[in-house]
Amino acid sequence: MHSPSLLSASSPLLSSSSLSSSPHTHTHTHSPSPSPSNSTTSSSGEAGLGLDWKDERDVPIAEMMGCVGGDGWGAQRSMGYRVSKTDKKGGYLTYIVDESCLARARRDGVACVAELTLIFPHAPLYAAARKRLPAVLTSLRPSTFFRDVLDPVKPSSIPTTTSSSSSSSSSSTTTPSQPDEIYLQTASLLIPPPPVSTLEKSLKSRLDPPIARIALIVRPAGFALGDAGVKCVRAWVSRAEASARVEEVRRVEQAKRLTEVQKGGLLGIGVYGGTWVGV
Repeated sequence: MHSPSLLSASSPLLSSSSLSSSPHTHTHTHSPSPSPSNSTTSSSGEAGLGLDWKDERDVPIAEMMGCVGGDGWGAQRSMGYRVSKTDKKGGYLTYIVDESCLARARRDGVACVAELTLIFPHAPLYAAARKRLPAVLTSLRPSTFFRDVLDPVKPSSIPTTTSSSSSSSSSSTTTPSQPDEIYLQTASLLIPPPPVSTLEKSLKSRLDPPIARIALIVRPAGFALGDAGVKCVRAWVSRAEASARVEEVRRVEQAKRLTEVQKGGLLGIGVYGGTWVGV
């Protein structure tokens, strides 16, 4: 049984630079290291992730979206999404396909649907995301993505502090410094959808399309992920891999059950959103 694993001791995670244009075609290749202009600092833990950072000053918005902004993902970009989970400790928000779009994808035989997790390892960005990002995204087209995701969380500045000591006191006071304009960088990771068996293909529109799990990490340019950020990313990988394994097993079981029902001459049952209902 196929288990899409991207994290191992011998190879880094797949990032947007190593993904094929097709949602179902991927190769386990090493991602190029970020150029000096795109990353001023990084920990050994961050380097081990193999992230390929995209800077908004250097690339179009579609490239900042990672794999879902590339060729072959037009169907996924055209769908609507809604927030399914937020996690302050993990610094992320997860968007899943809207039910009406999922039903259409099922009817149209779309190869897979996307589950997008936005990870904000820098606390001010996550706070802005929780406050400003919409509960529903009408699409993932670049213009919509910039308007609804990147622009709302982009800070005009991120205050830093400097310490100064008074000659009349031994205590230090903290005053805000004047930072430069802040730009955003993103990097993406993909856990590919589980493979579709011949049995599943024969059932066509009676099963939901498999899920491609995508993480998009968003940070201020020049800020390292740090140990906490690396931990958040690795935790997402573990969750996504586990979910992909569960999904693969569930799809096989659903396909077998549907086949048994068909053989018994009862064709009025289908699987919608993982739930057995009459059709």
